[in-house]
Amino acid sequence: MLLSVAWAFNAALSLGALTGFSVHQPRFATESAVGSTIVLKNGAVWAGDNYLSKIKRLPGHNGALVKSENFDSLTGTSNAFAAGVPERMAIDKITFEGNYQNTARDAYVQATGDGLRLFARKLTLKVRVFNTPGVGVWVECPGGNGPTPLQPGFSREADIEIYTHQTQYEGVIWKGPPDVKCAWILQADAGSRIVADELSGKVSSPTYGAVNGGKCDGIVFDGRGAEIGEIHAFGNFGGGGIDWRNGGRINAGLMIAESCHYGGLSISGGAQGIIAKIDVHRTGGFGGDTTADFIYAGTGGNNYGLEIGVCAIYRQDAAHLGARNGLDITGDFLDIGVVKVDLGSTATAGHGIYIDNDQAQWITIRGGEVARCKGTAPDGLASSAVYRKTTGNGSNVRIEVNVRDCDVAFRSAGTPRLEDIDIQAFLGVGQTLFGGDVRTNNGQRWDIRGTINGVWKGSKVDLTFTFDSTLTTEQTLAVANNLIAAPSFGRITATLVDDGTALTGANTPIFFVGDRDATNITVKYKQAVATGANTTPRVWLHAEV
Repeated sequence: MLLSVAWAFNAALSLGALTGFSVHQPRFATESAVGSTIVLKNGAVWAGDNYLSKIKRLPGHNGALVKSENFDSLTGTSNAFAAGVPERMAIDKITFEGNYQNTARDAYVQATGDGLRLFARKLTLKVRVFNTPGVGVWVECPGGNGPTPLQPGFSREADIEIYTHQTQYEGVIWKGPPDVKCAWILQADAGSRIVADELSGKVSSPTYGAVNGGKCDGIVFDGRGAEIGEIHAFGNFGGGGIDWRNGGRINAGLMIAESCHYGGLSISGGAQGIIAKIDVHRTGGFGGDTTADFIYAGTGGNNYGLEIGVCAIYRQDAAHLGARNGLDITGDFLDIGVVKVDLGSTATAGHGIYIDNDQAQWITIRGGEVARCKGTAPDGLASSAVYRKTTGNGSNVRIEVNVRDCDVAFRSAGTPRLEDIDIQAFLGVGQTLFGGDVRTNNGQRWDIRGTINGVWKGSKVDLTFTFDSTLTTEQTLAVANNLIAAPSFGRITATLVDDGTALTGANTPIFFVGDRDATNITVKYKQAVATGANTTPRVWLHAEV
């Protein structure tokens, strides 16, 4: 009895695949319940009625709701044209209900099983998958153009719209086909639990938990990309938002991760592509977790990497205030047009932009703002707006941002070969423009300036001051430099720019820079011949940190 509905679907889908016609799933007043897996055949087309057509799991059904034929033997296959790979199959606007938890969310009904598992070329998939054990939607197929002639074997055709909500593990696992059209992926509540268990920490995914810190992220792109309009992951209490791992190319209009307890967006491997907009907010910090809101550890596929137009990371005064960084960069080949990092209140401490320059090279951030990075960061240091760290010869980092209300505007550890740091800051009492190691390589270009409680400081200054031309004794003048740290002698230049009408010939003075520290530069001055009247000769001095 429990198998009858699924058997009828399987028979109909098999006939439809053989005859080339679609199977229409009509609108039901109640769900159509199934007690075994529906197998989608090669060439089958299963059409619903604008998502009002529903399939619901019966208790005791421990398998997937839907599988493409040969899925179990094909999963993990690297050849898209291996024997038995189905193609031109479709599930169009059907809702699936997995019966994982009861309506009140106070008991588990069916705690084993899966949603949809598909290995196919040329796939149309427009589905809603709700309240299901296991993974909501697992889509897999490697790339490849296939045998000649090209068109019959071409694998990169798809039309995808996926919405998953309340899944035991990942909402969506995407492993191909790559470079296909995907209008949108909307995912919520991966690692879902009943209300009594909801805030019990991480949920370890059986697929990725061992390599992902024992957590369950909402959407996983595993080595395969796509051309996507919008990606949105939210409300994942057992893990993070989006995990793009093992490379692949994603070109997307908008990528959002919000309200996830253990990080928002993570990118690793040979990732490449263009993302117009990224929005990560209210993520991380649950139970003191220190996972950064956005982790970029990509290695730059084809020495290309990732281009991001606008990247916004903001805490929005989230309830979980564990210290963690905003944008954590340990990978190569990342360009961001405009970045906005705002860590919120004092309690949500962390570095705004952290760059490990030993691993991260060819990084460019062309503008934006970093704000409200305050308190002790996960590494025990005062929170910095921008923290560039290197112990070797890492190089080619360019950062240009405004900074507001951060404990440290720019922190430097080590001295890379090449970098260009341009920071303008507005800071308050107790905050500072700079911390750490001053630059020592000529390839390090810094322009760090701003006000601290109304007092201006910078990494480079131009000063002028005068001496008494009626004296022949050595004159010493300590000039307040307003620099962010003590300058080196190699970065101080002094020039006599106005020697007065009486200072000619034999009475041309000698002047030189003496001592210097983070507060003052000492200039010494002496004339051979005194003048009868004080013409106050003027010296110009340029100094840099």
